Amino acid sequence: MKKIVPLVIRDKAIELIPISLENKSYLEDFHQYSIEKRFYEFLTYEPFKNYKETLSYINKLIKRSAANNCQYWFIKIVNPSKVVGSIGLLNADFEYNSVEIGYGISPDYWGKGIFKNAAELLIKFCIDEIKTKKIIAKTSYENKNSIKALKKLSFYESHIIDNYYQYSDGHYEDAQFMTLDIKE
Repeated sequence: MKKIVPLVIRDKAIELIPISLENKSYLEDFHQYSIEKRFYEFLTYEPFKNYKETLSYINKLIKRSAANNCQYWFIKIVNPSKVVGSIGLLNADFEYNSVEIGYGISPDYWGKGIFKNAAELLIKFCIDEIKTKKIIAKTSYENKNSIKALKKLSFYESHIIDNYYQYSDGHYEDAQFMTLDIKE
């Protein structure tokens, strides 16, 4: 059976490091932006209240990454050395050569090209290592910056699902699905 291999993926500016509990500074960096309210503007759950909640979430990502069809990475900028987000591949379907991408970037690094750089590395990994033909991303229809960033990576708007996301305050938002078809 195929599996997404948890490799370190890097270029000159960033490294994608498989999520783990090994490096305490990575955990602290992750925690620092995970408690910021702005980070949750388009997420369906509340900011973490303490380090224990952060560790619980990271353990959840580690558990998910143990499955054959999923892998999460820390996004670490090289200079200065700091984890500023996470990115993952989930729901990989090896029969149909498709995978979903999920991501979150510290609000302090929004609009600085970090997501674009990390996604380009991950797309190359998908093409070279798992032979993906289709990558799917979903975001809130209201998250125009995320949609714009995905379009810059050649994703196109594939469909909308009404009332997909329920937020902690009880309101619902539509989900925008974006698709990237990999050309031979």
